[in-house]
Amino acid sequence: MDKVVSVGNRHKIYELCKTLLSGKWAQINESELIIKSNTDGFTNQLFYCFLPEKHNKTKYNKIVVRMQDANEYQEYFNPTHVLSMGLLLSAKGLAPKILGVFDSGIISEFIDGRYFSASDDHNPRAVELIAQNVAKLHSSEMPIPKDSTQQLMTNVFEVWFDEKLMKSIREGLVYDMIQKHKYETFLALDLLDEMSWLRQTIQELNSPVVFSHNDFNRKNILIRETNDKNSQNLDLFFIDFDFSSYAYRGIDLGYYFSSWGQKETQFGYGVFPTDSQMLPFINAYIEEMTTIYGNSYVENEMNSRERLIFEAKVFALYAFMVDLLFCIYLADSNKKPDEMINAEKSYGSKRVSAKDIGFYCYDMFLMNNTEFKEYVVDKNKDKPQEYTYLISKSTQSICI
Repeated sequence: MDKVVSVGNRHKIYELCKTLLSGKWAQINESELIIKSNTDGFTNQLFYCFLPEKHNKTKYNKIVVRMQDANEYQEYFNPTHVLSMGLLLSAKGLAPKILGVFDSGIISEFIDGRYFSASDDHNPRAVELIAQNVAKLHSSEMPIPKDSTQQLMTNVFEVWFDEKLMKSIREGLVYDMIQKHKYETFLALDLLDEMSWLRQTIQELNSPVVFSHNDFNRKNILIRETNDKNSQNLDLFFIDFDFSSYAYRGIDLGYYFSSWGQKETQFGYGVFPTDSQMLPFINAYIEEMTTIYGNSYVENEMNSRERLIFEAKVFALYAFMVDLLFCIYLADSNKKPDEMINAEKSYGSKRVSAKDIGFYCYDMFLMNNTEFKEYVVDKNKDKPQEYTYLISKSTQSICI
């Protein structure tokens, strides 16, 4: 996580803290400032900064400096939009408080806590809180384009996963890695066919468009807890809005449930939750949305428990797909063969989850885009080819 902070960055950070934060931050010498670099970010540089121990009683004695860096991901987000979203969500209490703004980044409060974990998925208070905050996020008004769904789908399935990467999978570097290490899921399934199926399925599902985080993994969800003898108080914050936009409601729901109960922070592997295990989150989400929008929200069939659970299941497959495509991209562009291990893990999770979810055959009734019905595969019929995705245009039947 930590790496040496350059002399140039140390001086720049000190001047930023001194100028934007003032107070105790302006009274210390540059050599007294404690700086730790975080290497987890892909689109920016993160620096954790601390005042000397003698200033521990200062309200914001720990802060985070985030600098946006020129890299290959910058074409996928708008820095002005990111700043606007961060400021508004900070004011709503959904994101860490922003303490300062400069030309290439922000200074925010340091959340002395941890990432949302598997144990939180079994904690009713934590589940209720994250569902409420997701509802508040989805109902937020942001000064950005109001529908970026097609742009997002194009970025994921075409721009990001371009012809060069497809060729690498068919006959290039990635293909060689798959063959050399005998990655079971990649050998068993046709990734390009699955991408095509998933994209069409998402478009036909017609999930409502809301303001969406779009990168709702555990490392972007922070928990701060205060324990006393009588209660457990929890604060929950979302971070990293580089890819946030108005997009499908199901994206954040799918991301949450794709990592439900998994002990690993990223690329975990586990059993997909049952409908009854999904309900505490879904119920809390619906209740908060009803508080925000009134009874008309819950009276709309599009917002029923069944509909939200179905959307979460479809977009959980999307979350697995995005993870594995990102790992393939890293393996190919950065020549990091170890990333294919994570790609296989995500692909395997998608494969197992598809079975756990019960995705054998669905007939979607698209009248008013509100109803769907699950059909059980005939037990007397030969077992369908495992995880082969077919779409019948005449019946709108989605079979796996």
